[in-house]
Amino acid sequence: MRKLKDLYSKYKQLSKKKRIQIIISASLTVLCMISFPVAAWFANYQKTGGMIKVNAPTVLTIDAGADDVSDMINLSNIDVEQTVDGDRITEGKYVFAVKGKYLSSYDLQISRTTNIPFTYEIYRVSVIDSLTGVTDTEKLASLSKGFGTTDKNVKDTLINNHYSIAEYESSEGIKYYYPFLKYEDAGNMGTFVNGTYLNDKGEPIIGNGEKVLGSSTFHAHNYDTYNNVNEYVEPLYWQKKEISVNDAGRVDANFTDYYVLRILWTEDFKNTKETDMIYITARRH
Repeated sequence: MRKLKDLYSKYKQLSKKKRIQIIISASLTVLCMISFPVAAWFANYQKTGGMIKVNAPTVLTIDAGADDVSDMINLSNIDVEQTVDGDRITEGKYVFAVKGKYLSSYDLQISRTTNIPFTYEIYRVSVIDSLTGVTDTEKLASLSKGFGTTDKNVKDTLINNHYSIAEYESSEGIKYYYPFLKYEDAGNMGTFVNGTYLNDKGEPIIGNGEKVLGSSTFHAHNYDTYNNVNEYVEPLYWQKKEISVNDAGRVDANFTDYYVLRILWTEDFKNTKETDMIYITARRH
């Protein structure tokens, strides 16, 4: 304490100019003592930030055709006894889309029950850059992105070029036509999405129109230890992994990939009151 008093006494004896110089020197010293560690901290974290890859938030949704929301995907109006010109209709085609951003690939998944022995198939809408009989680049623009067409003449040309058509009426009442190559007509796999079961024997189609009993792989997730479950209610799980987006080279861009869910049945089907549940999901790969 005495030393501090002696220092203070000497300080008071100094001229005003000298005292100001001492205050400034002391302030600069304290500032340097604070700023150097802070600068070092920022420099260190700047280097760390440069080494860490920051991913943009993934956007991934299931929608209907024509940019409509998923609520427009309606499977409740299937009429298995419908006829056209006296012939029974034995299939229905339903359009859905996987939409996203900041992705180059994703996994597509299906879960479903098996009360009704439908056969389910998934096709990717064809990407068409040229078409015999169509030279209008504007008419081909949406087809080149797998977006379908609203032009009836182009639709007929697609059919004449051996494409199948899935028709979708938008929320605005506009009809869109989405082309794809069916499994049995293409001479190969066409645009068929060849996924596999997660809990069944790995048939190339989602269902096989027969009584299919799901394995116990995922049973506990749904029913815990309860085992008295109807075989048709036990869900089947199917997936196709690492599907590349149509514009995979631009992972920073929005993308929309259209698909056709094709449901098939036989001529002896009746409009009974059986009900099935089917869920379509997509996830980041």
